[in-house]
Amino acid sequence: MKEWDVVFNKPRATIVSEQECRQKLKKIKVVQVGMKMLDAWDILLSKLEDFSVRGIKFYTPSPNFYSIFTGYKYEQVEWKENIIEAWLDHVKEIICNGNERVYEYILCWFANILQHPSAKNETALIIIHLSK
Repeated sequence: MKEWDVVFNKPRATIVSEQECRQKLKKIKVVQVGMKMLDAWDILLSKLEDFSVRGIKFYTPSPNFYSIFTGYKYEQVEWKENIIEAWLDHVKEIICNGNERVYEYILCWFANILQHPSAKNETALIIIHLSK
């Protein structure tokens, strides 16, 4: 059952018995149809296929699976390049030895991790320091 986690302010999946699910959903009155008041349990039973998923995945845009990834917890801040300038300079000048092509590859490598959290990069950065 998908419930709202008030501590982390996000949805979470919990495993509940059919009886517990019925108890919770029977309390939620949704719509009056004629003389009968339908509750969430009635609606779930009538549309069970629409509410069911094929499985659980870390992240997927597919509506056939339940995604447990709810996004990164971050605070939106104004973009200021000077905040990460030292890191960008270190990557470019030290790790990439000034090589623009390698620098672009590494930035795209990091961006891919953040933009596609469930995808596998299929590569790893190996940084070797050669002492002089």
